[in-house]
Amino acid sequence: MTSLGLLLLKLRPFYAIESLLLLVVLVPILLLVNNREVMGEHIDTFWQNLTSFTTAISLLSITSYSIKRLSLKNEAH
Repeated sequence: MTSLGLLLLKLRPFYAIESLLLLVVLVPILLLVNNREVMGEHIDTFWQNLTSFTTAISLLSITSYSIKRLSLKNEAH
């Protein structure tokens, strides 16, 4: 059974690069929305931060795992 990440990489390998670029954009945005000087009283709450950073870490984990599995599979052929 293949994971969704592996399925997407089989369909379009550029998804891995897009996922990594998403992280490059996502992390500065998460840091920005937590900056009290910029956002004032509208900064994210604890639960919003927990959800956001958990999503970012999950995206990184899934992307890394998928790239690793795809590269190992390609080396076997």
